[in-house]
Amino acid sequence: MVRVDMVSAALLIPCYAIVHRDHTEIFRTLKADLEEPEVVEVIWDRRHGERRRLARAHDAERRQRDRRGPLPEMWFSFGFVVAPQIPRPGAIGGG
Repeated sequence: MVRVDMVSAALLIPCYAIVHRDHTEIFRTLKADLEEPEVVEVIWDRRHGERRRLARAHDAERRQRDRRGPLPEMWFSFGFVVAPQIPRPGAIGGG
């Protein structure tokens, strides 16, 4: 496992390695070789298919645009993506 010294860790942005649900071996490998407390957390993708729903006739669409962008090429090529850990307001350690 790669260990990061304290000085280097202070310069890194904590991130998630989010792995596609069908890529068990990639998940195991990243968990064993990449995960480092306070730096990288390897997690499964939580999505179950397409959650977007068709708007019903009586629902007023309040959003001006779809918030989801296209999936990055890394998702299709490698089976995982890396995303920064953004603290949530009210979460422990968050702002």
